[in-house]
Parts: sequence; structure tokens; C-alpha cells
Amino acid sequence: MGLFSKTPEEKQYLEIVRICRDSQVALDRILAREGQIAAMSALEPFEGMWQEYARRFPAPLEIKGASFARLLFHHANLKNHRFSGCDFSATRWIFSFLEGCDFSGSSFPGMICSVFPFQRSICADCDFTEAQLIFFEPFAGNKFNNAKFKGVKLTTSHSFFNLGRKDAKLNDFQGADMSGCNLTIQPENNPAHNRTDEEINALLEQMFSPEQLSSMRIDIQR
Repeated sequence: MGLFSKTPEEKQYLEIVRICRDSQVALDRILAREGQIAAMSALEPFEGMWQEYARRFPAPLEIKGASFARLLFHHANLKNHRFSGCDFSATRWIFSFLEGCDFSGSSFPGMICSVFPFQRSICADCDFTEAQLIFFEPFAGNKFNNAKFKGVKLTTSHSFFNLGRKDAKLNDFQGADMSGCNLTIQPENNPAHNRTDEEINALLEQMFSPEQLSSMRIDIQR
């Protein structure tokens, strides 16, 4: 990227990187002063920085081959962005919101994700090897076609099956490599939203092929 003539896409990319780095500084400060629980749950300054980002850059970003490696996304709110073949290795995501994004061909090895809504996004041909992913409602309508989930720890709830949404679609894992993936399904806070083991197994058979299921470890908790 040039020093004096940056494109609008470059400026938007650099603003995301700046927010992530400033978020790390703020997180470290809160950790030192108030501890881990406060740092994880704090809204500010993280939410405010992303709100300002949305105000300055109302149009979705479209970028190819950019590096976001090892950055912290704390309360990020990204809609309809396009990250083609980007590097998100070892990134950390805390209470962020992603909707309608396209990450096709991007890499996320070692990513750590803690509890964020993730819906109607495309992660075709993405590499999530050894990532730790925690998704709760809504987590639906995403496409993970031909993605790599080797050694992934994936924790979710019964919202994995789109409870309470007539228009929601199951996540699509067609062609994904699920070898060594640990899938843990936790109960919902509202017991009425939980499904029986028989219902869950039937839905898993819709989402995954027999070969995928045989290569995974699935823990349905009650």
C-alpha cells in the first residue's frame, strides 16, 4: 500500500487494523485493572470504536489477500463485508457480530472465538484448523462448503439448529473436512428451546455426511 495515495479500500482496511490494535491496548488495560471477566464483558471502548467505524465507512469492505493475523476483534459489527483469501490466523473474536459476510478462501488456523452471533455468511474453502469456536444464537444459514475443521473445538447450543426461526436454514458443511472436530452442543437457557437427542441426531444427519460424522466427536449435553 502506498504511503501517499491510499485507495478507499486500503483506508478502510487500515482503520479495521487500527481498531483491533487499539482494542488490544484497551483490553490489556482493563485486564490489569479489573481482571478477565471485566475485560471480556466490557462494552466500551470497543463498541464505540466499531460504531464510529460504521459511521465513517457505511459501505461494506471488499478486499482480497489482506492480513488480519493475530488481531483482536472485540465487539466488532461487520455486515456484508467481503474478505477473499484473507489471513485471519490466530485472531481472537469477543462478542462480535457477523452477518452476510463472505470469507471465501480465507484462513483461520488457531482462531479463538468467544460467543458471537454469526449468520448468513460464506466460509467456503476456509481453513479453521485447530481453531476454538464458541457460537450461540443466532448461528444459522452459514456455508462452510469444503472448509477444513481438522482438530477444531466447536461449542454451540441448540440454536445450532435454528430454533424459533421459520426462515432460518441449517448451516451447510457439504464437503468440509471434519476430521478430529469436537462438537459440543450445550442446552439453552430456556429448556423449552431444547431438542431431544433423537431430534438432534436426525438434524446432524442432515448437516453432515456419514463420513463426516464418523470422523467427529459429538457431545450432546443436558
